[in-house]
Amino acid sequence: MIILLSLDTLLIDSLWKTAKKWRAGYDVEMVDSAREGILSFGERGMYYIITKYLWKKDRLGTRAIRDMCLRKPEYCSSGLKEILKSKDTIALKNALYVASEVQVPGLEKILIKVLKRQKKGVWISRVMRAIQKSGGSEVCPILPKYFNHNYTYVRMRVALLVGERCKSYKKRLWAMLKDSVFVVRDAALRSLVSLGFSKEEFKKATTFVPLTELFKLLYLKCPSEDYLKILKSKSDSTLYNFWKNHINCD
Repeated sequence: MIILLSLDTLLIDSLWKTAKKWRAGYDVEMVDSAREGILSFGERGMYYIITKYLWKKDRLGTRAIRDMCLRKPEYCSSGLKEILKSKDTIALKNALYVASEVQVPGLEKILIKVLKRQKKGVWISRVMRAIQKSGGSEVCPILPKYFNHNYTYVRMRVALLVGERCKSYKKRLWAMLKDSVFVVRDAALRSLVSLGFSKEEFKKATTFVPLTELFKLLYLKCPSEDYLKILKSKSDSTLYNFWKNHINCD
């Protein structure tokens, strides 16, 4: 545990009153100075701020902590880990917000623990967003559990995680192009663009993926004219000619 002397805590509390203000207009220099003052205490200063004030329903305060963590992410790891152990919904929501905005080192393991205890889709999605930011691939083994989750943004986060670090599940992205919700399909498309795809994969996908989604994929990334030719043989001339005019192949 990081301990601060009482005189230090009094000074940090005093600085916090200014540091958490809206950073705009004439207050910018004053707010920045107060935040730098807190950061000058190093990790122990941020641990104190996070563990004392991230429990509060205070948007400006939470945003100030985020901004200070952006400046010194290594100072925020201990405090966020402490808050992430909590089951208090306000504290947890605030900590996940900061973790999803800032790549704070060393959070992935505890975030996965938080993920495993969530039942509601909205919370699973929030944790996954933070895991996306944290980096690492320890989440991959448990990802299949969420591929068909009934909450839209869980499926979207899963699709993005596959593209970013869980490449062994690439085949599942093709099936996600059939999802009923646009944001999920879009995430799957962008992950396929990121990972790349062979002609064999693409041709196989034409047997079960809506052709419109495959045209969208080629709109985002068309490796060669051969891919367009595959769709030409599968689609009617009106659909093909419409998309052909929008697709540029390498």
